[in-house]
Formats: sequence, C-alpha cells, structure tokens
Amino acid sequence: MAMPPASPWSHAAHCMRQRVDAAMDHMADVIKDALLDGLELADDDDVPAAPVVPLSPDEFVEQMRPRVERAMRQVAQILNDAPYESPAATEEATGEVFSELWLEALTVAARARLDATLAEQLPEVPSPEGEWARRYRRMRADDPE
Repeated sequence: MAMPPASPWSHAAHCMRQRVDAAMDHMADVIKDALLDGLELADDDDVPAAPVVPLSPDEFVEQMRPRVERAMRQVAQILNDAPYESPAATEEATGEVFSELWLEALTVAARARLDATLAEQLPEVPSPEGEWARRYRRMRADDPE
C-alpha cells in the first residue's frame, strides 16, 4: 500500500524544526563566544533568580511591523501567483512564510526582554575587546583537525 504524501503542515513543521535547531546552534555559539571573550558567570548560589522584564506590546509591535507587512505581501504574492488554485493548494508556501514570521517574532521578543532585563539589572561596564578570542576562533577554523 502506497504511503499518502506528507501534508503541507508536516513539511512546515519539519522546516520549523530545522530553523529552531539552527537557532539553538547559533545561541550556543553566542554563549561560547561570550565565555571565551571573558564573560564571568557567578555561582548559582550567589546570584538570586530575577524575573525577566515583561515584553512591551507597543515596542514589540513597532519592531515587528515591517516584517509582518513583508510577510503579508509575500502571502499575497503567493496567492496571486496561483489564481486558479484553491488557497489549500498554496498552504505549504504560505505556511513557510508564517513559520518564518513566528520564529522571528519569538527571536525579537526574547531579545527585547533580555536586553531590557540586562539594562535594568547590570551596571554599565565596557564590553571586553575579545581580540584573543577572535584570533583563537580564526586559528581553530584554519585547523583541519
């Protein structure tokens, strides 16, 4: 018995999973780079747990407005490119646009909350130059292992 074709939503979920995995890998690299550049982390006992600052809906909307408008224009273009097909036939393409928008919205929201929390809780200190870390990463990239 032949397997039915995968639904557009399963494809969209698969694409979303790949993007989330890529974002997690990127986040791990950012943390590793921060540690290499001299970010010092205190013991968990010394640092009280502080809540993350809530997201400002107005600022979030303003930050996302250009991206949302671009996504809506992409959906309109997809629908216009297939005038004789039902909207269900364009479900995969439009689903990808919305999954990209959703991931970007999560990223923008997390970054905004983290920036606001850090600005509220950390004193102003100059960031480390990190030249040795850049050299080290360059050296590691050149090393074939």
